[in-house]
Amino acid sequence: MTGNILNTATQIATIWTVIGLVGAVMFTSRWFVQFLHSRTKGVSSVPPLFWVMSALGSVATLAYFIFGNPDLIGIISNLFPLFVSVYNLILISRQKDKVE
Repeated sequence: MTGNILNTATQIATIWTVIGLVGAVMFTSRWFVQFLHSRTKGVSSVPPLFWVMSALGSVATLAYFIFGNPDLIGIISNLFPLFVSVYNLILISRQKDKVE
C-alpha cells in the first residue's frame, strides 16, 4: 500500500515538474519571438505572441509553484508578469476593435 502511495506521489510530482518546465520554456522562448520580430521589422517591437507566451508561461509556472512545489517566492515572482501580460493583451484587443 505504501509503495502505491509513494509511486502516485512521484508521478504527480513529475507531472507538475513537466508543467513547470513547459512554463519556463514558454516564458523564456518569448524572448526569441521578440528578437526575431524586431529583427524582421528592423525596429524594436513586441508582437502580440510575446504577451500570449508570457501569460501562458506565467500560468504554467504559477501552477507549478502552487500545486507541484509550493514556493511563495515563485508565486510572487510570476503574479506580476501575468498581470502585465493580460493587461497588454487587453490593450491589443481594444486597439484591434477600434481599427475594425
